[in-house]
Amino acid sequence: MTCSRDASHTETASAAVTAADGTGTDEGYLVFTATVVFDGETFTDVQKGYCSPKYSATVTMNENFNLNLYVREVPEELASWFTVKWTFDGGSFEQDLSELMPQAGGQYPGSFKVTLANVYSYQMTKPFVIKVYRNGTDAPVKEITYSVQQYFENQYNKTSDALFKKIYGAALDYGAAAQLYFNGMDNPSTGQPYDTDAGNLANKNTNAAFTINATKPTNKASKSGSITGMDDKMTATLIFGSETSIKIYFKYSGDINDLSITADNGKTVTAPELGSDGRYSVKIEGIRSFELYKDFTFTFTAGTGANAQTRTVTYSPYTYAASKWDNSNADLARLVKALVAYGELARQKWQ
Repeated sequence: MTCSRDASHTETASAAVTAADGTGTDEGYLVFTATVVFDGETFTDVQKGYCSPKYSATVTMNENFNLNLYVREVPEELASWFTVKWTFDGGSFEQDLSELMPQAGGQYPGSFKVTLANVYSYQMTKPFVIKVYRNGTDAPVKEITYSVQQYFENQYNKTSDALFKKIYGAALDYGAAAQLYFNGMDNPSTGQPYDTDAGNLANKNTNAAFTINATKPTNKASKSGSITGMDDKMTATLIFGSETSIKIYFKYSGDINDLSITADNGKTVTAPELGSDGRYSVKIEGIRSFELYKDFTFTFTAGTGANAQTRTVTYSPYTYAASKWDNSNADLARLVKALVAYGELARQKWQ
């Protein structure tokens, strides 16, 4: 409170704040009324804030496939009034905007970024329903249906960057190939592959028999060293997702807790898991699109000092791709070729 006669005279008082839907010229806004009683006199201040925020959506693609929603034109002091709810195959999650900090910079400064992380490659065509609620109400003030494919298609059409156009097309091919391999192209009208060589969205295929043009990689697996109690027949495989993982299977008769396992290229190894077949498995996760060509080395160490025994296993996503390049399963062969085509373009752009 500031004295009207002398601005240097001030007092602080706590105000009660209420909010209501605006009417008339304020329709579509929340109207906030602050009321305070000071020296027996009642003072009020009225302000309005957006009731129906705007939004923008993007996809992060150089690392994981993350679908991002930017909720805009919500003042920070009003963030606690809004919750974002995502629904998708297999689940849902909610995010209260008051738990987030507004974006300090970037494409949408001042907005609140809500991310659905790790959209799998075969989920690119899946529609994700995003609803923005004003807390305390049952009806959303915004409802958006969006997919990774929709973003890639929009960017493919808009970009003037020739390399980016190829990357978007290759990502769409990868998603279509993954969908065919893992669960069939269940929605051909929206799950169509693209001919990235032609660079033309009009050249779509509406059936499963589309071709990926890529060069077969030369990466090979290698092993060295030995550890007492560890079976020499170690195997490796690839896990496809929004990010790629390498999984190593092995048998070990010693105490698994005494076995140290590390990886190179800045990756960490998951804790060993014992399968029903008696084999352990470990993974390195988070292999980004522009790292797909790299060889990754797992180092197994038992014992310490002069008694230490070490074994290494080197494997690459491209090792797996090369081994399945001419597979009799045409869908799997197409998938690994699409992975390599996407990886090579991402490597050009971000490596």
